[in-house]
Amino acid sequence: MSSVAARFSDAAAKAEPPANQDWPEVERTLYTDMSGKECGIDLDTGKLYTLPKEYDRVVYPRDAILRWAVDHHIDLFYPANPSFEHLACVGLGQRAFDNTTWEKVTREDVRDFFTRLGAAKMETPDAMTSLWADNATAAAPSCVYAFVTNEGSRGIVQIVGTVGPYENGTPSGVKIRYRIDRPVGAVDDPAISFDESKIEAANAQLSAFVQQIARYQLDLGLLPNTQQGLGSLRIAPSDLPDESKWCGPYAENDIPLDPWGHQYIYELLTPTQFKIYSTGPDGEACTADDVVGSQ
Repeated sequence: MSSVAARFSDAAAKAEPPANQDWPEVERTLYTDMSGKECGIDLDTGKLYTLPKEYDRVVYPRDAILRWAVDHHIDLFYPANPSFEHLACVGLGQRAFDNTTWEKVTREDVRDFFTRLGAAKMETPDAMTSLWADNATAAAPSCVYAFVTNEGSRGIVQIVGTVGPYENGTPSGVKIRYRIDRPVGAVDDPAISFDESKIEAANAQLSAFVQQIARYQLDLGLLPNTQQGLGSLRIAPSDLPDESKWCGPYAENDIPLDPWGHQYIYELLTPTQFKIYSTGPDGEACTADDVVGSQ
């Protein structure tokens, strides 16, 4: 460990655990880039990216995928290539610290660290080693990494677990958490909102919807389709196979907007599965700030 890193770790170890309410923690899951799910993240905006289908080939197109990641300002992504067992960095300068710093370090500590670092070069390796100890349980977190993005944002990031199923000991996804401090004067991006009260309110309403949909399904033996949507909890749809089975309203009040003033979105995925979510502060579906209900 460098002397700078050692001073940083020592200072964090001696400090009292701070209340980091003013430096929110973001949690994300990245899946393998050939999974068709979110595999990359721009840490500056929190936006998640899915690899286009054109890259889904028998021969792994590593160079082409790297160019795609650079073009989209992706900082981290999880490659499917069996030779990789880590989260790949794309031009992300980073240094690893002792994992005990996560609970203790503040944004002021990180700023001080970079001040001490001065002109010293940040490492920009091809990969961020995960260092998880047990793929089967995903119990052990990785080291904590201090990072700087191409846009100049600084913060800390950690791989906190893995997601199954596991093939040949390699997980299909990794869970990360990070805290970021963007440069002074950076334009706020609505893709990330740290208003926990609004997130909690959205989760509470989503849970209520899930319970109401369960009662609807119990009475009718089926779920509302996407077109019927949440309105079917208030008024019986005209295209029901047997309208007499509808015993609503299942929602006591009119369907509310989410805490950011947007409509909640309901989608029927299969005859027995649905997805319900808030589009979050940016009002756009399938972006990093969506709040998704669990059924």
